[in-house]
Amino acid sequence: MTTIIDNTPSFLDEAFEAVKSYKGYRGEIARWIESAAEAEAERRGLSSAGSIPEMFRLAFLLTLKDSERAYKPVQVVHAMQTVQDKTVWNAGSLKRADLVEEESTVDAPSIARNNAVEKSGVDARGSEIDKIINADYRTMTFMFSQLTNQLGFESTADLFFFNPSSLIAGTGKWEQRHTATTWEEAQAEMASVIEEMEERNAAERIAAIEAQIEEDQPSEEQVVAV
Repeated sequence: MTTIIDNTPSFLDEAFEAVKSYKGYRGEIARWIESAAEAEAERRGLSSAGSIPEMFRLAFLLTLKDSERAYKPVQVVHAMQTVQDKTVWNAGSLKRADLVEEESTVDAPSIARNNAVEKSGVDARGSEIDKIINADYRTMTFMFSQLTNQLGFESTADLFFFNPSSLIAGTGKWEQRHTATTWEEAQAEMASVIEEMEERNAAERIAAIEAQIEEDQPSEEQVVAV
């Protein structure tokens, strides 16, 4: 997809759309930000709420002047990280699919790449993907700094290139264990997350198979009866 302002490719639009579909708090606040930004844009006589960063700005300003709103300014600012993380996941999926297709001996576009293009809203290859995701991050960090300056805690708040929450097995708690400050670091952290997920899924499949085998074993009573 392209940005509303200058028609340059951007991962931000589809990332925000995806975040809005999330269940729970992250999806709820994203949907509220869109609604609040549109309301503020209409009040100001604007034709639209503008780009994704501008949408965050309008929603932020609305919370500043009305303390009775559902969310506080700091919550709007922190929601930017969720969108940033999703842009990185989408760009990473496109990058990985692009590399796989380059190494393939089949001429037709891969299903994985077509899916990545559809989900990310960007049809780019190689270094163009790098340029777009880095430009998106610069746009987001600029707006983030503008908003945090107004809150007075710019020295203690950061918008990371990538900082997803991970569920700690056996605890039910979430924490950030894959923080990255550059696109290069983010790609390495994504690979680590994917590897952890594959290992966990494999362990769960093995456990399920073992449980099924155990369930299928005859009990002592059944053995005696036979």
